[in-house]
Amino acid sequence: MRIWQKNIITFKPGKLFWSVPHFEELAQAGIPLNRGMVRHGGLEKMKDYVGRGPKLTYAEHVQEYLKLMADPEGKIPRSVIVFGTRNIFQNLLLVGYSSQHPSRLLYRHQDEPINDWTYQGLCCFRDGSLSMEVMRFHPERADAAMIEFVGGAVGREGEVEFIITGQPLVWDGIITPMELLAAILYDLRHIFHLLWEDRERRLHPDYEWHKEAHEELMQILMSSLDISLEDRADKITTAARKWGLSYETGYLMSAIGLKSDGTVCLVKQHGRMDQLGVELKRLGCTRGILNHQGGSVGLCYWSKRRWIDHGWINSESQLLQPVTIGSGSYFRPQGHAVIIAELEEDAIDDPFQPTSTNLTAWGLNRSYHGFDQA
Repeated sequence: MRIWQKNIITFKPGKLFWSVPHFEELAQAGIPLNRGMVRHGGLEKMKDYVGRGPKLTYAEHVQEYLKLMADPEGKIPRSVIVFGTRNIFQNLLLVGYSSQHPSRLLYRHQDEPINDWTYQGLCCFRDGSLSMEVMRFHPERADAAMIEFVGGAVGREGEVEFIITGQPLVWDGIITPMELLAAILYDLRHIFHLLWEDRERRLHPDYEWHKEAHEELMQILMSSLDISLEDRADKITTAARKWGLSYETGYLMSAIGLKSDGTVCLVKQHGRMDQLGVELKRLGCTRGILNHQGGSVGLCYWSKRRWIDHGWINSESQLLQPVTIGSGSYFRPQGHAVIIAELEEDAIDDPFQPTSTNLTAWGLNRSYHGFDQA
């Protein structure tokens, strides 16, 4: 039996809050933490230099948010959505920016091609407005001058609250093909079916050759970060065809897109990565980026009703735990960075039934779960 999952979650927040409690520590150059998650260089498996220390549970992230709201004990019941941005900085080609932290930029100093790369990302401005923009970053400059918008938001750099970057899945209505996605993604097992880590090869000895294939692809990626996107894509695609690799269709992935009215669309589904772009476009998003893959995918929801019934902190000093939506079987409930959105009112009743058929822009839509038996 194979279980396929698809969740579509839409809401219009008053404002988003990006929670990265260990921002300054992670942003520090020259320390092991800043090396992130390394996947290239002939490793037997991914090396996580960040570790568990800077990674909080989603409830702990909300606790930090409540402190900023001057309500550390959670006396005011809230309807809160939290979703991860846990690839930022840990993987290459994913830079974060926050005006609330002295360092401003969060990226891997050792190998991020930040001076040569153009990024796409979700921008949250101080007035609460959101947009998807193209940008470059300049670490040598001060404050907001670190951002250089290319196109629509030129001149608004000083208004930015935070930016999270991601691979563009749909941009100006055009869905990014798999060949180009392969040229801008550091974790290539989400593009190609690659069982390259030692534990995977032990379970599937017929795929021992995947390690050599992965090493070649990563060598091509890392050595061609300063050439054109099209040339890099051609090199990676040629190598993948030589090895006879197929595109990955089984991973759970998530994306975030924006509609013209400011509605945020979160899509979480199994399948090929470009199918996320297809879904975002179907929902009316002209621009959208990849958010997560694999064990990072999942959204946590606290309803105001449960908050009232159980309290934010119980008698054993434990925080109210959320309902998790759209996660895989190996969801990891800790992360160094998440986005928090507080809704005006509850939009769904447990377990995920809409309160009415007239869902407002502040609401969540019905989740859909598809099951395919093979």
